Amino acid sequence: TIATFELGPRSFAHWDPGDAHRSHLQPQVTGERTSVADRAPGSWNVEPGLYEIRIASSSLSIDSTSIITIVEDE
Repeated sequence: TIATFELGPRSFAHWDPGDAHRSHLQPQVTGERTSVADRAPGSWNVEPGLYEIRIASSSLSIDSTSIITIVEDE
Protein backbone atom coordinates (compact mmCIF):
# COMPACT_ATOMS: atom_id res chain seq x y z
CA THR A 1 0.00 0.00 0.00
CA ILE A 2 1.27 3.46 -0.90
CA ALA A 3 -0.02 6.60 0.77
CA THR A 4 0.83 10.08 -0.46
CA PHE A 5 0.24 13.24 1.54
CA GLU A 6 1.53 16.79 1.59
CA LEU A 7 2.89 18.48 4.69
CA GLY A 8 2.92 22.27 4.57
CA PRO A 9 4.83 24.64 6.86
CA ARG A 10 2.02 24.66 9.43
CA SER A 11 2.56 20.91 9.96
CA PHE A 12 5.92 21.76 11.57
CA ALA A 13 4.93 24.96 13.34
CA HIS A 14 4.73 25.68 17.04
CA TRP A 15 2.95 28.57 18.74
CA ASP A 16 5.25 31.32 20.02
CA PRO A 17 3.27 33.44 22.50
CA GLY A 18 5.52 36.40 21.73
CA ASP A 19 6.40 37.40 25.28
CA ALA A 20 10.02 38.60 25.09
CA HIS A 21 10.27 38.69 28.90
CA ARG A 22 9.67 34.95 29.40
CA SER A 23 11.75 32.01 28.39
CA HIS A 24 9.76 29.55 26.25
CA LEU A 25 11.22 26.80 28.46
CA GLN A 26 9.66 28.12 31.68
CA PRO A 27 6.10 27.11 32.51
CA GLN A 28 3.56 29.91 32.87
CA VAL A 29 2.34 30.12 36.44
CA THR A 30 -1.35 30.95 36.77
CA GLY A 31 -1.78 34.52 37.94
CA GLU A 32 1.91 35.31 37.49
CA ARG A 33 1.31 38.33 35.24
CA THR A 34 -1.26 41.01 35.79
CA SER A 35 -0.28 43.15 32.80
CA VAL A 36 0.15 42.23 29.16
CA ALA A 37 1.19 45.70 27.96
CA ASP A 38 4.75 44.57 27.16
CA ARG A 39 3.63 41.41 25.41
CA ALA A 40 4.33 41.13 21.69
CA PRO A 41 1.67 39.42 19.58
CA GLY A 42 2.07 35.67 19.20
CA SER A 43 2.56 33.80 15.96
CA TRP A 44 3.12 30.34 14.49
CA ASN A 45 6.83 29.67 13.85
CA VAL A 46 8.73 26.90 12.09
CA GLU A 47 12.21 26.16 13.43
CA PRO A 48 14.79 25.07 10.86
CA GLY A 49 16.30 21.65 11.48
CA LEU A 50 15.79 17.94 11.06
CA TYR A 51 12.32 16.44 11.52
CA GLU A 52 11.51 12.74 11.68
CA ILE A 53 8.29 11.65 10.05
CA ARG A 54 6.89 8.37 11.38
CA ILE A 55 4.17 6.24 9.86
CA ALA A 56 2.70 3.82 12.36
CA SER A 57 -0.32 1.77 13.23
CA SER A 58 0.35 2.67 16.91
CA SER A 59 3.01 4.40 18.99
CA LEU A 60 4.56 0.99 19.64
CA SER A 61 4.53 -0.19 16.04
CA ILE A 62 6.46 2.21 13.77
CA ASP A 63 6.18 0.97 10.19
CA SER A 64 8.31 3.54 8.39
CA THR A 65 10.38 6.64 9.14
CA SER A 66 11.86 9.43 7.08
CA ILE A 67 14.03 12.41 7.99
CA ILE A 68 13.39 15.75 6.31
CA THR A 69 15.28 19.03 6.64
CA ILE A 70 13.57 22.36 7.10
CA VAL A 71 15.80 25.27 6.07
CA GLU A 72 15.47 28.88 7.18
CA ASP A 73 13.83 31.27 4.71
CA GLU A 74 16.24 33.85 3.37
